[in-house]
Amino acid sequence: MTTQITKNDLLTIVQQVFESMMGLQVEDDSQAAADLSVGEVSMATICISGGWNGIIIFQSTRKLASKIAQGMFQLDEESISAEETKDAFGEVINMVGGNLKALLPGPSSLSLPNVVLGTDCSWDVPGGTTVLVSLFRSVGEPMSWSVIEEQKK
Repeated sequence: MTTQITKNDLLTIVQQVFESMMGLQVEDDSQAAADLSVGEVSMATICISGGWNGIIIFQSTRKLASKIAQGMFQLDEESISAEETKDAFGEVINMVGGNLKALLPGPSSLSLPNVVLGTDCSWDVPGGTTVLVSLFRSVGEPMSWSVIEEQKK
């Protein structure tokens, strides 16, 4: 069953989560991918299993991940640890994933988030089909959201 999540659905959910949790604005930006190809990146995944099976992937610059943590924990840049950055990044994908799950056939469950802070990172989901990639920007920093559906065997 192919997902019916649209780019507008995803943008609306991401905007609501960023605004309510961190007070950050998000806008559509089709050029953001070029800024995510190399360097320090933050990546998170969360799986949805049940009536629909797939993975949501969130990727951004480390600078945006730090801004997310600053907004979530109300701390200044110098006070944010890598652990707090991972916690905040994981919470964002958890909130977005939960909202997306509500749009998909159920019943379904959400996995724990996986978060990576690294350099020149990329994901591969063998057996999955990318059904949506959306590029956004917040506080001048790029982010990418991907929806990958598991292929039925």
